[in-house]
Amino acid sequence: MGYLGSLLFSRSATSERPGAQRRNRSETNRLFLSGFAPYAEKNGAFISGVLDTFSQADALTLSQRPQSITLLAKTMGLPETVIASYLDHRPPTTITPVSAETAARQQQTADLFYENKLVPKKVDIRTRIWQPATAPRSEIMSLNMFWFLPTHGDGRYLGTEEGARPVDYGYLQQIAQTADRLGFTGVLIPTGRSCEDAWLVAASMIPVTQRLKISCCPAPERDLSDCRRPPGATLDRLSNGRALFNLVTGSDPQELAGDGVFLDHTERYEASSEFTHIWRRLMEGETVTFNGKHQRVRGAKLLFPPLQQPRPPLYFGGSSDVAQDLAAEQVRSLSHLGRAPGAGGGKNRPGA
Repeated sequence: MGYLGSLLFSRSATSERPGAQRRNRSETNRLFLSGFAPYAEKNGAFISGVLDTFSQADALTLSQRPQSITLLAKTMGLPETVIASYLDHRPPTTITPVSAETAARQQQTADLFYENKLVPKKVDIRTRIWQPATAPRSEIMSLNMFWFLPTHGDGRYLGTEEGARPVDYGYLQQIAQTADRLGFTGVLIPTGRSCEDAWLVAASMIPVTQRLKISCCPAPERDLSDCRRPPGATLDRLSNGRALFNLVTGSDPQELAGDGVFLDHTERYEASSEFTHIWRRLMEGETVTFNGKHQRVRGAKLLFPPLQQPRPPLYFGGSSDVAQDLAAEQVRSLSHLGRAPGAGGGKNRPGA
């Protein structure tokens, strides 16, 4: 066990031994590494790095087997055939936390040392077990990576038509399938007069992908009746719960006027807030009666509910104060365009 005042680290290698005499099951060979408590407290990151290096050593050796055999044979002065046989039969090594069972056995040894006056005072092994520091659960955040379906055209460079290319369905399908295969969380499908119809594109991507989430954009300022018959519920069912939604309030007055929308900036957010309030309640299975400035429904009910419960996730992007108010009150997450430091990036605040 080493010096009883030290901390314990457990390095284990597990292998099947059918003819083992000690136990008729898998045996675990453990090497305990000791380190003084003050050093570990000050150098936790270094110790974690050392233990991670142990964990990665086997994988690196096996992935570069010929080079490893040559190097080890030269270093150890053994024939390459011996090294090769050792690598083929050596069990994989991993770094594992000191288990409660192991700690109990170590405690028995420590107590025996104390009873036989081999150490001056009793040792509590639980205070000697070192684990890598982890962030509190409330501080751990997940990161979801999304790609983009360029239904308005694509190109090699941003902000220029140089290298631009037209987009057809085959190209969009290729992008979606590639993102699906590479492990992206989902793809965002844009909306607007310069884009293909987002709902039809989203539906067409369902049968050609497997796990990719499909993010579509409800636009309440364009079709206020969407809140009474949300197309998102159907998309969620058909995709087996892979639908996400990104609320769009609109920003181009000329485009909005072409769609028959003549609300100013503040009024658009008022209408979007009312829309989202009704949409969320309908998605959760409620019968809704609502009398607002921009939206009015009486006894509205969604007869074909979404698959995700209590409702599919709803996201929103915006940087103005009224946009952030809407995000805090109504949606799951607030997203915005990346900005240079000092150019408005500090305006974000947590949403509800």
